[in-house]
Amino acid sequence: MMSGITSLEVMLAFSAPVQGVVANDTVTATGGAATIAKVSGGSSDYTVTIAGLTDGGMYTFRVDPQGKKGGAITTTACDLPLRQAAVVDFSVPAPMK
Repeated sequence: MMSGITSLEVMLAFSAPVQGVVANDTVTATGGAATIAKVSGGSSDYTVTIAGLTDGGMYTFRVDPQGKKGGAITTTACDLPLRQAAVVDFSVPAPMK
């Protein structure tokens, strides 16, 4: 039996309104074919969809203050940057036998 998980939604909640939460720049997923398929929401609450997951895979989800493409997550009130990266490692369960 396969777990069949191919995507996952992650909720991001910031303590203040922010801007610059951008798929595959300030928000990334690595491992296998994992990518950020979608970022929705805004202000201080975002939903991020991670796609390209496979059974038994190991992945890393990362939110960076400075993106790889020059973007940055900053507060909307006074343009202060996010202080440090948030990183979560996770895995998709392997099929049960």
